[in-house]
Amino acid sequence: MPYLAGEILSADDLNAWLPVKVQKPTATSRNTTVVEAIDPHLQLALPANTTWDFRFVLFISSAANAAGDFSGRLEWTAASASVSYSAWGPSNSLASGTVAPDVNFGPTTRLEADGNGLDIVFGASTTGVMVVYTGTITLVAGAGTLSLWWAQDSSNANNTSVLEGSFATAERVL
Repeated sequence: MPYLAGEILSADDLNAWLPVKVQKPTATSRNTTVVEAIDPHLQLALPANTTWDFRFVLFISSAANAAGDFSGRLEWTAASASVSYSAWGPSNSLASGTVAPDVNFGPTTRLEADGNGLDIVFGASTTGVMVVYTGTITLVAGAGTLSLWWAQDSSNANNTSVLEGSFATAERVL
């Protein structure tokens, strides 16, 4: 919102531009499932008629390297939103027990109003890895929530976990 000389900024004006950040207080583990579910902590509530640059930084581990692949996507609940994002992290084949030397880059995605992103698969290891999602969301009509949905890529009895300290942040740009 542009201001003219002599106008006074209010606390509401300033608060509307504060960054939004959430951080996982504890790890969330999943096993024996390939059905993605919302992460209980990594959800960003954003107001209507705004545009935000966002970043989800995930620290992921698996109880078994050979079966620890992570499948994740971003979803949003806004009535009308335009979203584009990409992601990067280790490749999804860690059967050797070591972090793969190559990096998997997820697609840059322009998505419709249904709020469902594309699944992107990354490797996880017993020593832990980092995965980053970054993008922009414009909420046109109504407020919304941008959230991480995830599961194992291949169902097995070993825990795949998004660890404590993983976080999501958004900075308003319009």
